[in-house]
Amino acid sequence: MNDKACFIYSEECLKYDFGKGHPFRPERAYHTYEALLKLGFFDRDIELIPPDYTTKEEFLMFHTLSYVENLLEEKRGRLLYHGIGAGDNPFFEGIGSAASVVAGASIKAARKLLEGYRLAFSFSGGLHHAHPNYAYGFCIVNDIVLAIKEILKRERGYPGKILYIDIDAHFGDGVVYGLYDTADVVTLSVHESGRYLFPGTGFINETGRGEGKDLKINVPLPPYSAEFEFLRVVDEIIMPLLEIVKPAYVVVQCGTDGYKEDPLTHLEYSAYSYLYFLSRMQEFLKNNASKALVLGGGGYVPPFASLIWFVTTLVLSEIMSIEEALKLSQKNLNLFGYSAFEVKFEPENRKNMKSQQDFEKISDQAKELLLTAENRLSELRTRN
Repeated sequence: MNDKACFIYSEECLKYDFGKGHPFRPERAYHTYEALLKLGFFDRDIELIPPDYTTKEEFLMFHTLSYVENLLEEKRGRLLYHGIGAGDNPFFEGIGSAASVVAGASIKAARKLLEGYRLAFSFSGGLHHAHPNYAYGFCIVNDIVLAIKEILKRERGYPGKILYIDIDAHFGDGVVYGLYDTADVVTLSVHESGRYLFPGTGFINETGRGEGKDLKINVPLPPYSAEFEFLRVVDEIIMPLLEIVKPAYVVVQCGTDGYKEDPLTHLEYSAYSYLYFLSRMQEFLKNNASKALVLGGGGYVPPFASLIWFVTTLVLSEIMSIEEALKLSQKNLNLFGYSAFEVKFEPENRKNMKSQQDFEKISDQAKELLLTAENRLSELRTRN
């Protein structure tokens, strides 16, 4: 295995831009890239690799023929039937090539893992809402499912070969439903409950079907869940599931929109919450043979997303400790898009006092789902 990590990006990814007034900003991944570039990490520690454009055949691993053709040919009128042109997903010139390069980055990242790399980062990706036939929630195409299918296409699958972990504040519906009936991929989405937040799904009883039954785990948190709740989920759900599955590949969607300053959600994670998750992921990857594909996602405080992804890259690549990466980032805040941006990373020990009973109920149910998933995996692996 090649221990050197790779970072898939080019400035072509900035084309994925719905316009200046739109909350989804492509500059987030760019500023992560820029910081790594200007501080010299691509020269010695991480391999910078440009993405390829996604081919029509690659898109068809998940998306429908009509959608792909209308998207690549940018048929504006017909794209209205595919969720593009109104609301969250406005049409823009070059939308087909923009979607193609962002999806191509994640597919390239998956291929690099197949070639022997231990870690691959694609922060322009993480578009977890897109469905086979339509765009949804700022997501034109589903680069995550495409990357996962690229791995499974080139390597023999088996129950739990891939574990998908999604910490975005919004339920990763396009990925979970797109892989709902496969046992090759176990999914875990930790998000604000769909009772209160887009996309309105991702409930505890949505556990998969067919071969995928009992292998899709959702943790829908009450609004205003904070550091206390998130750290509990990391320790009691995410880490135990990693140990149960012991996947060959971990795919992580690192949306940062659970952050307490984010304007589009009601979660109140501290900045420290993300560092804690990162430290536990580093611990697992260091002690296991799993390879990791790390993606972007939501996050509507742009400099915060860029900073977290910067630290994530350095820490998971074992270039620096969290403390060292934070010191470096604090000295270079101008690289993350806002020269006056400040964020405190000390633990807050804050909990959601209003919904503790609801949280405990969800937590207990999720732990039961872990046991069910463990039994289901054991059954399937014995059969195989």
